Amino acid sequence: MVILLTGGLAWIFRLQLNELLLFLRDRQMIAAYLEPLGWWGPLIYVAILSAQVFTAVVPGHALLVAAGYVYGFTYGWILNFMGEIVTSQAVFWLARRKGRPLVQRMVSSSVLARWEHSLDRQGFLFFLICFWVPFIPSNAANYLAGLGSISFPVFLTANLIGRIPGMTLATLLGSHGLELSGRQWLGIAVLGVLVVVGSRVLRGRIERHFT
Repeated sequence: MVILLTGGLAWIFRLQLNELLLFLRDRQMIAAYLEPLGWWGPLIYVAILSAQVFTAVVPGHALLVAAGYVYGFTYGWILNFMGEIVTSQAVFWLARRKGRPLVQRMVSSSVLARWEHSLDRQGFLFFLICFWVPFIPSNAANYLAGLGSISFPVFLTANLIGRIPGMTLATLLGSHGLELSGRQWLGIAVLGVLVVVGSRVLRGRIERHFT
């Protein structure tokens, strides 16, 4: 029913969708549309990405790609760094200061119950793997790290090494994705499927090892 409804709406509004797609494919037109916002545009984007990191629920990969598309690789990468990595450290600091009451409100009870008892034993490697293989949602890991014994500098190192590769790739896809050929996109899609399947296979083993 959802597929039929979506297809019907797409057919009804096909002219508007075509105009939207033409608009989205023209980066200069998007830049001209955002230009009146001035510095508010980047600030609003960083605020949205930061809110996504704070909520520990909504994945932000699409936002990372969008920043690269709208602002280009260098500027988009800087905005993503501020919105994701800097905010992650801020979440860690808040969780360390406010403690369990804050984490209970922001992290699901099942995730908290599964990992809370072992957080004092988890260090750099554990949180690095959290960012590479999301057996714990990476944004929830920021809160859990604040409850544990890992220090701020060590968590920052894990945060940088764990997040920067994926963040860089997402920004690069946003800034140069339209320049890729069909074969290159197919290779990226296959690699993505392998990463997802591999993460699923490893997830159970990693959980058993660290618990």
